[in-house]
Amino acid sequence: MTTLLASTPSSDTTMVLFSGVSILILLFWYLATDKDRVKRNVGSAIVLLIAVFSLFAIISPSNLMQVISGKKDLSNAHNLQGGIEIVGGSAFIIEVKPNVDEETGEVVPLTPSAMDTAKSILEKRLNESGTLDAPVSVQGNRIEIQIPKIDPADADALKKILTTTAKLTIHKAHPQSQRLAELVAAGEETVPGYRAYPQDVTDEDGTIIGTRHLLVSRRPALTGKEVAAAWPDRSTNDAVNIELTSTGGKQMEAFTRTLTPGVDLIVSILDGKVINAATLQQQVLSSRFQITGLDSLEECEELSKGLSNPMENDIEVIDERTISATLGEATVKQGINAGLAGLALTIVFVLLYYRYSGIVAIIGLSLNILILFGAMALFNASFTLPGIAGIILTIGVAVDANVLIYERMREELANGKSVHASIKAAYEKAFSAIFDANITTLLTALILFWQATGSVKGFAVTLTMGILGTMLSALLCTRVMFAWSEDTGILKKVKFLDLVPKRVIDFLGKRKIAFTLSSVMIVGGLVSLGVKGDSQLGIDFVGGSVTRFEIPSGQAVSQAAAQAIVDGVETEKAATAQIEKTATGESFLTVKSTRADSPAVIEAIRTQIPGFN
Repeated sequence: MTTLLASTPSSDTTMVLFSGVSILILLFWYLATDKDRVKRNVGSAIVLLIAVFSLFAIISPSNLMQVISGKKDLSNAHNLQGGIEIVGGSAFIIEVKPNVDEETGEVVPLTPSAMDTAKSILEKRLNESGTLDAPVSVQGNRIEIQIPKIDPADADALKKILTTTAKLTIHKAHPQSQRLAELVAAGEETVPGYRAYPQDVTDEDGTIIGTRHLLVSRRPALTGKEVAAAWPDRSTNDAVNIELTSTGGKQMEAFTRTLTPGVDLIVSILDGKVINAATLQQQVLSSRFQITGLDSLEECEELSKGLSNPMENDIEVIDERTISATLGEATVKQGINAGLAGLALTIVFVLLYYRYSGIVAIIGLSLNILILFGAMALFNASFTLPGIAGIILTIGVAVDANVLIYERMREELANGKSVHASIKAAYEKAFSAIFDANITTLLTALILFWQATGSVKGFAVTLTMGILGTMLSALLCTRVMFAWSEDTGILKKVKFLDLVPKRVIDFLGKRKIAFTLSSVMIVGGLVSLGVKGDSQLGIDFVGGSVTRFEIPSGQAVSQAAAQAIVDGVETEKAATAQIEKTATGESFLTVKSTRADSPAVIEAIRTQIPGFN
């Protein structure tokens, strides 16, 4: 065990790093130059690079060529992935086991607080970035985790993360550990206050050739609760750097002050097995040290992720099954059609009202969507309902930015300025309003990402990506297009539809009325929230019951039919139905509802589906 000397760099791919640096250099050049032609050309290069990079993030060049040649279908060639409610996936049932007091040997009962802690830790392990749609729910002493359809290799990696408890403890070894450990392990001798833990013995190639035991203090000097951060040491790929909290650092200092350098052995135990045993080499260790002797970088990364979110209880995956989408195919189609209809109406309005400038706005909006989809593909973000809501909000913000620019352009033209001067002034003067609106929304998204979990965090992620794309498309892409239109002679005159009568409204004069109405609405909303409380929250927030019906062999039950039966029951809160299949071929109908609604829902299922009586 040694002290940490330096942190390790992040692991960005060469392609992402090169593209990011190139775009950043061009962006600085774009902002620094005052020459219109240079600004136009550099801006065009930025837009083109980002568009190509986003396209290749969505679909790789090799897959794109196969799609063009007809060898591959587009639906199987892209890198976009749907959320659990849209495409279905897999469900893991995890059992949380009670702890055993090391001093007394008594079982410590599981509490609701312990289950909530386990749920929170698993959510952070699986979805710390907010890009993966993986609902986690507590069911008694078990936890169900639903994961959308993803690459089999990624699914295996997630399963390893789930099955890693990562309960780290650090102990002092008994001075006569070498002589007593095997005797204590065999039950031939007892040493009060000490316990024998197993350790793998490996050869020079890292192959496990046997097991030995170390005798260490039952009471740990430090636990994994005090780990503030853990990350692989990429200079060796066989060690994990650990940084403790301030409390953990003080505990480590106090612990090592009682030891003798060069004599006493410090033992690190992970999930009941010795993973590292080293002689103290310096007088005092503090908040930074290493765990060494791991076999590969992959093992270091798995351990790092587990130690960053250590479990307080042992866990075990007791079942794995495939599940259907929580939304039926008809519902998904309705949502897609509604989104396309809204987008079509927006396009028609922009084209009719702003004419040629509307075409420019549509191209900018298309780039914005391309950037957003590319970012989601790059970060493996799932398309969930909350995420799609973030995309729709992003489109609205993007259109709003163009409206601000064009209305300012209208005013500049009305003041007698030329087309070139009006376009330039519109972008310069509308920038502050666009920046303010987007930064305000971005701050809200960042707060949601910081405080929220699960699907709400996914909404924050897509909204953040969309806002950054909006700033780029509205302020750079459309301006470059106007520059090319002017220079090529396509745009000689800017025309807008004028439907709003020219009136001067004294908004500031009505500020008292506006403040009063705003205050009444805010107070009313807070009062309504306080009065209704949890009554407006769904079962995903307040909890409920899960009822599983085993589907008889040979009987087919569709999710749409089951959901229609559930929807026909008058319930306090909306209930959902899913079809689950285990690895052994068994099928289940799973219904989630509130505890109060559960009897009525169960009765309806048993009455209307044959074989469920």
